[in-house]
Amino acid sequence: RSGLMPRGGEPLAYYLSFYKWGVAFRIQEALTKGEVQPQWGRNFSEWARQVPNLQSSIMVRGMTAMGAEYSGRIHASRRTIGPAGGRGWEELDNMLSKFDVVGTTQRFDETLLLAADMVGLPVLAYKYNRPKAKGGFRGGKADICPDMEACRALVKEVAPRDVAMWEKYGKGFVAKLQTLGPAFERRVADFQAEVRRTQPAW
Repeated sequence: RSGLMPRGGEPLAYYLSFYKWGVAFRIQEALTKGEVQPQWGRNFSEWARQVPNLQSSIMVRGMTAMGAEYSGRIHASRRTIGPAGGRGWEELDNMLSKFDVVGTTQRFDETLLLAADMVGLPVLAYKYNRPKAKGGFRGGKADICPDMEACRALVKEVAPRDVAMWEKYGKGFVAKLQTLGPAFERRVADFQAEVRRTQPAW
């Protein structure tokens, strides 16, 4: 049977990435124009509090991303705030439990190889997508979040469903990889070397 594979990320890393590529430059532009209180908030922490359970909400309803990026909020019709054990978690868990493998963005190559094994993907090579900036924002993680542990605690507070998803499915994926042993590790290393060699061709 076909294996469908959503990919998730560690909760703080996901929030930081979304903010860096979709939100930071909007806040920067708004503050430059003299807005006292941009609709996204004035910084990462203010924005994060406006978009609780961001990753798990997007996982279930993809269009949630538009509100989080363009408005700095999750629309009321898509916003299911609540504890990790609430109705929103049940919907998410029921969905993810139906997939053969739930991979992670941090282990993309391993995820891709497992997908190939399940459905027979003919071509696995891909081009690195590493833009240095979007919309003029060139800051790094330290610029976004000078106190990383404080940001980690904030995400844990505002995104309990995201954390629960990572604990069950993200760490579960890592545990699965460990059972595949050295042979799979060598296969991953060979594949990564092949991807590096193909970059000039794109």
